[in-house]
Parts: sequence; structure tokens; C-alpha cells
Amino acid sequence: MGALVSQLRERGHFVFACDKQDGRENSLDGTQLADDVVESIDDGLFDFVFECPPCKSFAPTHDLLLRPLEEPEGGDDVPPEWSEYIGRHNRYVIFCVRVARACHAAGIPWLWEHPAAHHWAATEWPANAHRASVWDMEIVIALEEFTGAASAINAQCAYGSEYRKFTRLLGAMVCRPALDALASRMCTCKGKHKKVAKGRDAFGRSLSAPAAVYPTPYNTMLADVIEYTCEICEPDGAVSVFLCGEAGASADPSADKSSSEVGAAVSFGPRLHVGSSRPHELDGASDGVEPPRVHAGSLRLLEPELSDVLSVEPLPETNVIVRTDPEDPPDRVEDPPGPFTDDELLNEGVYDRFVKFGSQVVSVLKRALGSGEHGWKEARDHRPTAFALSEEEALRPAAHGFTYRKLSDGLCHPVPRGPSCHEHRHPRLRRAC
Repeated sequence: MGALVSQLRERGHFVFACDKQDGRENSLDGTQLADDVVESIDDGLFDFVFECPPCKSFAPTHDLLLRPLEEPEGGDDVPPEWSEYIGRHNRYVIFCVRVARACHAAGIPWLWEHPAAHHWAATEWPANAHRASVWDMEIVIALEEFTGAASAINAQCAYGSEYRKFTRLLGAMVCRPALDALASRMCTCKGKHKKVAKGRDAFGRSLSAPAAVYPTPYNTMLADVIEYTCEICEPDGAVSVFLCGEAGASADPSADKSSSEVGAAVSFGPRLHVGSSRPHELDGASDGVEPPRVHAGSLRLLEPELSDVLSVEPLPETNVIVRTDPEDPPDRVEDPPGPFTDDELLNEGVYDRFVKFGSQVVSVLKRALGSGEHGWKEARDHRPTAFALSEEEALRPAAHGFTYRKLSDGLCHPVPRGPSCHEHRHPRLRRAC
């Protein structure tokens, strides 16, 4: 999305952009900022709104079926660790629908970009036709019917991409002439495409991540659509555009980290452009001077901190020793409770969760040992979430405060608390301690 922001600003337009990856304060999934955006649309602050909600949870790159065609909001049998991930993307889709409805009510043109469905005739991908797209969600279908929206389907290979990647644009009715004229190119490639947006390369890197980057001609087409539509509605020159969505990263990750566009996505009011060589430049400001490229580790090219900030900001405290008040040791219990069976010792469900975690670890180890030279890299991406429980979560109240070990009789016996373990060590080790 950053390249589209740059193109629009170079054409003289005012751009306000918010990105779900900007951090918690810039999240648009139900926070105060989301309400401010909708209120600004109602007040007519923007002349055009462009939306591109996250598409990763809809992508066919996951081994798990996160969104079956019958359950586009997320499958019922999705593992718990994926539920929040899908829910976060669902909240962002809800926000985008809310924005589009606000635009429709205010008479402001809007446009939504997202990958096309794999089960449509024009964009069919049989191997993934059972996966749902954002266009299959009920709230998005209702939005399209309510607004009478115009749409266009295109293939990004027709705009210079190495991937075919079918994309759909959905927008206000006033966008139809621009979409028909500029955004309806389909694939004309002969034979296979250079790259396929699925799987991983020999180094374990995702092959789908670079496909998220718009090729430059595609960004140009989107900028043209926005300009063409705004000329119909606001023929007075520069316009104000609001963009919200998922940051388009460069295919070269190192280029993203050093580019002056990092942090260029702007929210309301002045803010620091973290990662820029000019962090205090006002949003949208341009003095005609090309900012210097910031090289990693070079402090000489960065804008100095403001004097009024340095005069009030305290220096960080270093080498401060953390002190705590000692606590008295617990009273010695001569006759600890037990022995216990597994069910008597552990809270309900703990044993089953531990067994499940162990099977996941075994599965990862098999993948690492049986997938060739780079199997460990593939296994690394499938490591289960660490399994750690507090004493209160793991043990029943009667066993709190004690250590237990399972013996040959199958019961968990308390480990007696005797003298320090140092007394049982070899004399030389004891002296070393």
C-alpha cells in the first residue's frame, strides 16, 4: 500500500493512510480510531476511500482449512490458536464494511480490493475451490446488494506481476466507468507463470508473501481509477484520499526496513514517521527536496531530535539494581499429602492437553527428520505453542506446594524435603558450590 500512497502524493493529492500493522493505537478493528474514521467520512473530510483488508487468513497457503466455503467466517473445528487470528481479520472486514456503508450514505466514492474467489468460473482454482473468500461472507454480500456496487476482476500478471493472482475490485457505482476502462485485464499468458503463490522455497520462506506486493503498473492503474472517479465527482484538482488496509511489503524484506517509505502510512494529526530520515515532517508535507535514503546503522543521515524534546525528556536510568524484600521460607511439612493417581493429582483436562502437546511435538520432529535436507526449516514453522501451566492451573489444591514423582506402582508420590542437595554431592563439588 505504501507505493500507492507515494504515487498519489506525487500526483499532488492529499493522502491519509492507516495500516493494521502500524501498531495497536492504529488498529482499525473496533477502536476509537475506527470511530474517528467513520465520523470523518460523515463530515466529508475525504473525497475517496480505498480499502484492502488483510487476506492472509483467506489464502490457500495454510495447511489447515481455516475458512471452509460453507463457513467463510471461520470453521468450527479451527484450533484455538487460530481462532483469534481469524477473528482479528473478521473484525477488520466488519470495519471495512462499516466504512463502505458510511461512504455510500455520504455520497463518497469507495473502492475495495481483495483476491478473487477460487470457485468462480473466471478465476477457478479447483484445488482450492473449497476455501471461502471475503466475497463469500454474508456482510460483504449484503454490502454489495445494498449499495448496488460496481466490480471488476483482473489478473495481476496482466500488469507485470510474475504471479497470475486474480484480484477483484468492488466499489461505488460511480467507479464503474473507471473500472470498465482500466481494471478489467485478464490473463493472456501462454503456458505457466513464472511463480506460483503457494508453498515455500528451499530456505523455508513463503512463496506467497511476495505476491502480496502490487506491481508498479497495478498501483498506477489504482491511482488512475481513483483520479478518474474523483474527476467525475470533484473536478477541482487535488483531492483528499483515505486508504486503509494491509501494508504492501517489498519482495525484498531488507528494502522495506531501510526505505524512507517505512512509517509513511499516516493517521490523523501529526505523528513521528518512525524509520524515516525526517521523523518530524508533517503528514503530507513536501518542500520539493528529495529526502536522503537512510542506510541501516547510519545516524549522521537522521534528523536531529528537537531541542524542546531534549530539554524535558529525562535520560534513561541504567545499571539500577533491583531490590526485593526477602520472604520467610514456608513451614516444613513432615507428612505431605499423597500418593495420588493422575486424576487425583492433576486438574481436569491437564493430562489430555499434555498428551496432545506431546503428539504435536512428535509430529514436528518427524517432519524435521523426514523432509530432506531442509526439513528442519519446514518443521520450525509448525512448532506448537509452548505448553506451560502454573501450579494452580496444573495441580489440584491438595497438592499445592509440593513436588511429586511417579514411581513404579503407577502413583505420584511426594518428594520429601530434606537437607540441601549440596550435602549429597561429591566433596569437591560441594566445596565448589
